[in-house]
Amino acid sequence: MQAPPNHDETGSPIAQIGRFEEREREARGCLFQDLFEGGRTEIQKAHTQNFATTHTLMLAPGGPQGPSAYEFGATYAAQGLFLRGQVSHTGDVATTGRVELSRRLAAMIRGQASAPGHSLTLEPEYKGTNFVASGFLRRQAQLLPPGQQHDDKYLKIWQYCMGYNQGFNFSPNFSIGAMVQGVIGYPGALHSSFETGCRYQHLVPKTAGQAGNDFVVCGSVTSDMSLTASYAHKVSESDKSTIWLSTDLRLRPLAIEAHLRGEDTVGAASVGYQIILRQSSLKGMLDSTGKVSASVEEKVNAAVTVLMSAELDHPKEDYKFGFGVNLGGGMQ
Repeated sequence: MQAPPNHDETGSPIAQIGRFEEREREARGCLFQDLFEGGRTEIQKAHTQNFATTHTLMLAPGGPQGPSAYEFGATYAAQGLFLRGQVSHTGDVATTGRVELSRRLAAMIRGQASAPGHSLTLEPEYKGTNFVASGFLRRQAQLLPPGQQHDDKYLKIWQYCMGYNQGFNFSPNFSIGAMVQGVIGYPGALHSSFETGCRYQHLVPKTAGQAGNDFVVCGSVTSDMSLTASYAHKVSESDKSTIWLSTDLRLRPLAIEAHLRGEDTVGAASVGYQIILRQSSLKGMLDSTGKVSASVEEKVNAAVTVLMSAELDHPKEDYKFGFGVNLGGGMQ
């Protein structure tokens, strides 16, 4: 995958700070895991340099986790264009398309259609000299329960989001941004929320035989006074391995009364790690509810990858294990 260009066609610099909602990407990379239950097999076949098809089979254990499933996907990728479509055995369809109109301006379109409802989303993005502006506009129709259906069986709503992330010349590794999002069409009134936050990435120059000791700190506050903070630390980096540690904290002070009544939670925290080796990666996470999870990905060769995941929810006595195999290589 090619890195984004640093300059546009005229030679002016392009911001590399990312979108506001991506500010916690290092911490999310550690704490997010590809967890599944049962068995999973994915077979990818590259037909040309730009086109590939994928067959995915999920073997679920049954019960509340749902039945087994099959999904067929097709992907087309070229310079400045990405298209992907998926259809499941139940008839659910999902499509994604991204086009780069220039080095600064890009747009993504997502569509979903299923029995419970359907949606269409437009996501524009513009990269300035030291800022990134992005957002989305989504039209969604959700099937109502039989007792709530009147003239129309679907609840049709509009969802919107506008984000802005600003970098600074005096500190290229520091950025401040904000985002407003809401829903139009729900009975009652307009629902909207506002969030602002910052990100600082500390980079230590690499020396001969030794990598820098980098870390990333992020924080944000929303209009309902919810507070979030995350910290990701690159413990070590070498030609053979890279190790990250991360943690995040999310507080909701205004929910304390509901928490005392046993109806809600005031906050949550989690810690995790990520170890990236030449042909494998390992992730683990522990959160404040007592849930422990881990995942391993081993690249046996260029065409075979083995996946294993486990999630242990001790308070609920719910334990999930998964084993998967990915066959075939991607597009060259």
